[in-house]
Amino acid sequence: MADLYTAVEEPSLAAFWRAEADGVREAFIKYFWRGEKFAEYIHPTGGPVDWHGMSDVDFAAIGFGLATPEQISILWPKLQQETAFWWGDMPTQAVTRPYTYRDWELGAPVNFFYNGPIYDMAAIGRVWYVETQAVRAMKDWDRLRQSARLVAQAGLKEGGYWYERYHMLQDRRVSAAGPKGYCEYPAILVRTVLGNWEVFTQ
Repeated sequence: MADLYTAVEEPSLAAFWRAEADGVREAFIKYFWRGEKFAEYIHPTGGPVDWHGMSDVDFAAIGFGLATPEQISILWPKLQQETAFWWGDMPTQAVTRPYTYRDWELGAPVNFFYNGPIYDMAAIGRVWYVETQAVRAMKDWDRLRQSARLVAQAGLKEGGYWYERYHMLQDRRVSAAGPKGYCEYPAILVRTVLGNWEVFTQ
């Protein structure tokens, strides 16, 4: 919003939204930073939750300019070394330890069909997009190219189609779930490659 108001030469409104954004950033750092990574979320009674390994929040903090330089210097090497994000060669898992959710973290039972209490904990295109933003911020072009290659290869195995998500299996593979032909991965693949064309044509 601040950038938009700057573009249309409304400096007072730009300043207002910049202050709002700065306030959100300060609160995020205060409540989410856990010393070596960010909490995944804050539970209303359980407080900051950070025992599911590293999460997409860590990528988001870097990719969207929330983390401080000092936090990035701690966080980025850990993110680079964490192989579980690309479990089964499929970027990017939402958390690196999906089977550690406690009963009180899970939603209440519902009276209609659903896919299990941790169905959202999988490799999903939207999580890969968050990772690509962190990678771009850090200018880690080798990682960007490799992740795009892995996503492309996953689609080629299925005749040019992707599933909605890919769940971790204990033998280092992933299990595809959701509709085949889901648009999220190909849309982000196109955006990643065409939006960083010079990186992919070096």
